[in-house]
Amino acid sequence: MTGGMALGCNETALRRSTLKSRAHSAEQLKVEKVRTTPMNVPNADLSWFLDFAYYRLAEVYLDAGGELTEEIVKNYLPGQVFNLALECDLMPEPEAPACDGVQLGDCEVTEEYRDAFIDDLPLEMFANRPTSAEGVALDPKQLMDLFKDLRNDYWTLERIAEAIGCDPQTLSRIRNGTRGQEGTLSALATLMKREFPNEFANLHWIHLRWPRKKTPALTPIKTPA
Repeated sequence: MTGGMALGCNETALRRSTLKSRAHSAEQLKVEKVRTTPMNVPNADLSWFLDFAYYRLAEVYLDAGGELTEEIVKNYLPGQVFNLALECDLMPEPEAPACDGVQLGDCEVTEEYRDAFIDDLPLEMFANRPTSAEGVALDPKQLMDLFKDLRNDYWTLERIAEAIGCDPQTLSRIRNGTRGQEGTLSALATLMKREFPNEFANLHWIHLRWPRKKTPALTPIKTPA
């Protein structure tokens, strides 16, 4: 092992050791900003890892056909992120509460600790999805059509493309089922919220991204008898 590689490993070990010695209480967890290197990302901090893990787990859950109910968004997914952080040795296991504990992942913690952990997760990405009058979540096509209808068809794909700096064909593909790039979807969401802040108050760019298309199951190859 070279000197540079050894130094990098030692730095990582030191950061994780420091992290593991802190954040046992809810207050320490809330303010702790010790930097570590999860997933080989240089100088990424714990909050980055937790945000990234939450986003990816939620996206996988959606892609698998799951429905992001309040229970899933606010309890199940945070618990899985918490379990992952513990398994990756990025956080110390919290002390068990003396009484009246609540569940967070596979651990029993104080309610204060759980709230402090969940408060910093990007729940708004997936909570409060825009819905129809019947309470059904609107898909990207329905959201784009609603944006168009609210201004009596003023916001054509050409005008939207000019406003956010992309090709109208890109928007057409997104409307018809293409997942789209985060930058384009983020610009579109910003435009929609700016023009109609009440109607799209809770809109996030993730709401404009279609779930991944499911891959058809492969047909087993029959071998000759």
